[in-house]
This record gives sequence, structure tokens and C-alpha cells, in this order.
Amino acid sequence: MVALAEAAGRFDLATLAAAPFGPVHVVAGAAFLIALPAKLKTNPFSMADAEHEIVAGGLIEYSGPLLGLFELAHALEVVVLTELFTLLFVPMPTGPLAALAVWIVTGLALLFGLTLLAATTARLRLPQAFRFYWIWGGALSIAALVTGLVA
Repeated sequence: MVALAEAAGRFDLATLAAAPFGPVHVVAGAAFLIALPAKLKTNPFSMADAEHEIVAGGLIEYSGPLLGLFELAHALEVVVLTELFTLLFVPMPTGPLAALAVWIVTGLALLFGLTLLAATTARLRLPQAFRFYWIWGGALSIAALVTGLVA
């Protein structure tokens, strides 16, 4: 988002969403997608930290309404981040129905991709994941900043 703000000249959501689609959107969008599983704490970033967390993670002590609030907050985080990606990095058509269709299809595709990634990386060890995310995520983040400064 910093690269988009640098290219647009301002750091508010309306300006970032209204900015014309360019190369910085592609590179920054790829960096955003790489960081998304870590931000949502899905596999491989949902590994248990201690023996007491093996069953249900850090929320093992919660039940009922409190556990429901944690689960609801996580579900809302998934929706907000996938729709933020759609808003910032996907070019929208001008018609309202076409824009709604693109919005829904992109959100569902991201949700499907995140679920598929979580299922396929269930046995990935944390050092392997960190190495991948630091190398490729870091490289794409730097490339997005350079593209934002040049554009």
C-alpha cells in the first residue's frame, strides 16, 4: 500500500482506489498476496507454539460467546482483507453490475486460493515458509516500492 500511495501521491483509501491501474498495482498486488496468508494466520502460519496449544491453539481456554467473538473477528478479517485487495489491485469496469460481478468473483477466487494454499501447505515447516516469504515477499515489496517511486 505504501508503493501505491507513493505512486498516487496521497495515502488515503479513496485516492488509492481511484488511481489509474499501472505496473505498480501488479507488483504491489503480488506482494500483498504473498503476505496475505501470514496476516490471516493460515497454514503454515497457524502452527501451535506450545504443548497446550496443540488441540486448539491459543484459544483453548475460550468457549461459548467469547470463542464466537474470536472466530467472528477472524472471519471479518478474511472478508476485509480480500475485499481490500479487490478494491486496490483489481481494475474495475465502469458499469455497476459488471463491477459487482468482478468484486464478487475476485473475492471468491481469493477465498478459494487461500483455502487451497492452507490445505496444500499443511505439512510445510515454519522455517521453509519463512524462507519463502522473506525472500519472495521481501523482493516483491522492494520491487513495488521502486516501481512506485519510478511511476
